[in-house]
Amino acid sequence: MIRVCHVVIVAAGMLSSVSLSALGEQLASSDGSAEISEAIPSLGDFDYSVRAEASRVLRRTDAASVVPALIMAAQSHGDSYVQFRAAVLLAGFGGSAARDFFKTVLDSPNDRVRAAAYDYFEHDTDANLASRLLTALDRETSEFVRPALVRALAAHDGNALVRDRLLKDIDRGEGYFRGGVIEAPLLATGIIDDSLRMMYTDGAIAIGLTYSYLPLMVLPIYASLEKLDFRLLDAASDLYANRLEIMTKVVIPLCKPGIIA
Repeated sequence: MIRVCHVVIVAAGMLSSVSLSALGEQLASSDGSAEISEAIPSLGDFDYSVRAEASRVLRRTDAASVVPALIMAAQSHGDSYVQFRAAVLLAGFGGSAARDFFKTVLDSPNDRVRAAAYDYFEHDTDANLASRLLTALDRETSEFVRPALVRALAAHDGNALVRDRLLKDIDRGEGYFRGGVIEAPLLATGIIDDSLRMMYTDGAIAIGLTYSYLPLMVLPIYASLEKLDFRLLDAASDLYANRLEIMTKVVIPLCKPGIIA
């Protein structure tokens, strides 16, 4: 009889512990859902510290609980910035659910979400998406989104169609600069009679080097001019020196260290 009572007590204790464990998991799950529901709207708060704390909470929440909530927020939340931030956090979790989501939002009307999708596929490439990205390149007009799309395409550098398309874009940019900025004034004034070829020429190299090194030339001269005692210019003018003489006999000799540098 005593042994039977002992068995009953042990069984009751085991059932009690199982019930308490299940209750604890239920409460934890409930609390996690409440935290997620509270944190997601805060992703768009004006206060940076509030946004950062909301992101921290969501990143530390179990993926199984937070990923569906982030997908829903990125798809349908009323604040477009919250949609974007939810998409960015979703990319950090990764997985098949995130991958499927970003495939569906490549055509999203939200520019930020589209950019986040292109950023995702820049690092998690999918050869089957190359043709879709090429099609998007023809209709993508947002200056904010287009660089992300180009980077996503550049990740498919093994695809000959992608390489040819990106090279055409480079040539088109060079052609626009050449035709609109350089050729138009020269043609209008009659200096040239035909279009110029600039890419891969000595002239293009010279222009690029000049553009790169011009600031390095100007800064030392500016430093020398800043230290110049302008009372010397007034004195030279009082001694009847003209502007050319002031420049050649006063300014240039005093600034010679900066010019040499």
